[in-house]
Amino acid sequence: MERFARQRFWVRWRRWCRQHDCVLAKPWLVMLTMLALLYALWPFLSVWQLQQAVLNNQPQVVATWVDVTAIRAALRRRLNKDAVSEIGTLSDDFIDWLDAGIRYHGVTALEQLVTFDWVYEQLRGRLPPEVALFPTTMASSFIGLRDFQVQVNSPTPLILFLHLETTGWRIVALYY
Repeated sequence: MERFARQRFWVRWRRWCRQHDCVLAKPWLVMLTMLALLYALWPFLSVWQLQQAVLNNQPQVVATWVDVTAIRAALRRRLNKDAVSEIGTLSDDFIDWLDAGIRYHGVTALEQLVTFDWVYEQLRGRLPPEVALFPTTMASSFIGLRDFQVQVNSPTPLILFLHLETTGWRIVALYY
C-alpha cells in the first residue's frame, strides 16, 4: 500500500510539473542546483575538519591543509608595495612581530618565522573550542570561485585564506 502511495505521489508530481511548466521538472537543473549547494558547503566542511584536527591535537592532519610556501609568498607580496596582495590591513601586533623578525633574521625573516609550527600555534591559539560546523566566532565568505576567507574573531582576529587545489582546500594566507 505504501509503495503504491509513493508511486501515485510521483505520478501526480510529474503531471503537476508538466501542467505548470515547473522548473523543478528538469532533472539536470535539480542536479546542477545540488552540485552548487555541495560546492558552497565544501569549504565550511573543510574548516570544520581543520578545527577538529586542531582540537584533537593532530598536527600531521593539519599539515595536509597548510601550504607554508604560499603563506610566505602572500606575506612577501603584502610587504612589496608594488605587488597586489589578498592580505588586508595587518594588526599592530603582527607588524611588530614581523619587524622584530626582520631585524633579527634579516633577509631570510619569512623563511625563519613563517613555519608550519608557527601556523599550527596560531590555529591552536585562536580557533574556537566549539565543535559546531558554523561557530558564532567565525565569519566566512567566498571571495572568488576557488578562494574562501575565514575570519576567526578572537581578541585579535585571525584571518585565513583558503584556496581550492586539486587535493582540496588549503590555507594559502594567514595573518592577524
